[in-house]
Amino acid sequence: MKAVSNVNNVIAKKLIGQDCTTQKEVDELMIELDGTFDKSNLGANAILAVSMAVCKAGALESNLPLHEYIAKLAGSRGLDFAHSTNERDQRWNARWYKK
Repeated sequence: MKAVSNVNNVIAKKLIGQDCTTQKEVDELMIELDGTFDKSNLGANAILAVSMAVCKAGALESNLPLHEYIAKLAGSRGLDFAHSTNERDQRWNARWYKK
């Protein structure tokens, strides 16, 4: 119950009004708010849960599916399964995958 209290009474007070599309800044704010190396003040699970909720909100705000939004945050261009190094997979993909 301490984690729920920390989310509702400590973390929420700092995050309300923050832009949900600034994931890194929100995460850094929570780490700073906790003030410990192992996130033991607020609880690592509480911080993670809020971070995941902010990420989902950011995806919704950006009109992107969650997996695409996470890829965008990570700076990834996504996966291209047609470029497998396995020769059999390349032949299979050549039949079904058109660029």
